[in-house]
Amino acid sequence: MKRANAFLLPAVAAGLLLLPWAVRAQTEHFSFTVTDAGHSIVLVYAAVNEIPLAPGDEVGVFTSQGLCAGAVVWDEAPMGLTAWGDDPITPEVDGFAEGEPLELRIWDRSTGLEWIAELVYQEGPVTWTMDGITQLALNAVDEGLETGDPLPVVDVIHFGTVGPGRSWVRDAYIANVGEGTLALNDVDLGSLPLSLVSDLPLYIPPGEMGGIELAFDGSAAIDDSIVIQTNGGDVTFQVVANVHPDGEETHFAPPPQTGTSHSVLLDSVSFNYAPLLEGDEIAVFGADSGVLAGWAMKEAGNDALGIAVWGDDPTTQEVDGLSNGEEMQFVLWRRFEAVEDTATPELLVGGTQWSADAMTVLNLSVEDVAVVGEVERDLFDMDVNFPDTQVGRSSTRFKSIEETLGGWVWVLRWDGDPEGVFNSNEFWEPGFLPPGSTGHIPQFFAPQEPVAYAGSASTHFVTRAGGVTPSVEIMSWNAYGTGLAEQIYQPTPSDRNLSLIVTQVDLDGAWLHEGDEIGVLTPEGVVAGGALYNGVTPLGITVWGDDPTTPDVVEGFLEGERMIFRIWDSMRAVERWAMVS
Repeated sequence: MKRANAFLLPAVAAGLLLLPWAVRAQTEHFSFTVTDAGHSIVLVYAAVNEIPLAPGDEVGVFTSQGLCAGAVVWDEAPMGLTAWGDDPITPEVDGFAEGEPLELRIWDRSTGLEWIAELVYQEGPVTWTMDGITQLALNAVDEGLETGDPLPVVDVIHFGTVGPGRSWVRDAYIANVGEGTLALNDVDLGSLPLSLVSDLPLYIPPGEMGGIELAFDGSAAIDDSIVIQTNGGDVTFQVVANVHPDGEETHFAPPPQTGTSHSVLLDSVSFNYAPLLEGDEIAVFGADSGVLAGWAMKEAGNDALGIAVWGDDPTTQEVDGLSNGEEMQFVLWRRFEAVEDTATPELLVGGTQWSADAMTVLNLSVEDVAVVGEVERDLFDMDVNFPDTQVGRSSTRFKSIEETLGGWVWVLRWDGDPEGVFNSNEFWEPGFLPPGSTGHIPQFFAPQEPVAYAGSASTHFVTRAGGVTPSVEIMSWNAYGTGLAEQIYQPTPSDRNLSLIVTQVDLDGAWLHEGDEIGVLTPEGVVAGGALYNGVTPLGITVWGDDPTTPDVVEGFLEGERMIFRIWDSMRAVERWAMVS
């Protein structure tokens, strides 16, 4: 669940292992009396601000007088909870009366906070009934807790122009620019011919991006919006999809196979400097006859394209292929821009005149400025200030841009100065801005040394930029960030120590990332123990005591001093207090 700190499950290495599972059935916060009468509750979901509970949290059920009459230590859904009825032979009220409303409360072990939960789903009575059974889903709302803040990476989901008979998939990407975990809980597709491919909920840590996949069946055009529901508010995306006329599956009609062919292998194909995408089509025509004699569609994951260009069948009266020596012309149809353009060939092997059983290898390129857009940005927002980031980790910030000309703007690549520090080899899908869209371009910082950096972060776009041909525009921001040493918590060893074993850590509803750290500090703030998380638990930490031979220096703990735990969250570049379980 979303928290402002974390909790650890430690163990002492002197032969005693303090594992929580042996006492999990015993609640720590809620107390109640067990009687002979019960109402069974099945908890299928429990969350705070729509972030599911962590193991060790508790759920209690209360009477209308505020009496706890049953509780359970949370593990994983579904969980069983009994609401106990009042015992009539005792003078005090120790449970529910028949027909009394059930009130559910949630206690967060890491923060010590308690909330009254809302019922987001129920099946069965929500008033106490002898031997009753109720299924519930709970969510407690606390506006004071940090939650994620959703930001659409590109606010238009464009499927291009496609046909029926297959599933066309696009991603709706959302960045979390908040301080807490972002939960993508549901999506409202209305009556649109779309289906959800991804499993929800999806949790996105601060500073990261996540996406849900949507599939379009090609049955009818779309120009509408969808809403993705998150714990940080609803996010609206415009959805655009066009279909081929008359329900055709493809733009070009694949030609008949006549028996003789010329093989063409396309080593690379580019359109306005951008590569082909799934659903783009290549057709081969005869320069003299105008006959479409070869065809191929770009499939996902297939970079090279092979085309069989068919020759004319002499046994038929119509011309259904190319004749010997006829020049082959290559025409590219783009799924997204919905344009048809003659491509310029670059020969690698063979020739462009048709010949039976021959082989040609070539590259194709197209430049069509008419479909290229332009981008604008906020000229007063020229700096990218990254949080302090550990060496070996990376941080992300987002810069807003808009497509203003009604065309397509392709994102080619990123670079920065110093090289490898800013905009360091990260890739962003979907890679383009549709007409009229707003995008939030991620900028990356990956420090190589624990020093302060000042440089630039750049993104390369294909735009019109007022020219008669497409051009590559480099948009740069001033970039600043500081690298931190690989390990933040670096204690001073002495000849006295205590060993800890950390079995589990909950950090804002998620496990630690590699590169996060656990520190052990004295009440005076002296770092006396630390460990870098490498992705494996349990994690051992040596906690050092003070060296009595150095009276002027405090290296560690004195006997009996309380240990204070902190977590360095390297993904968010923040330090958090930790609560020990």
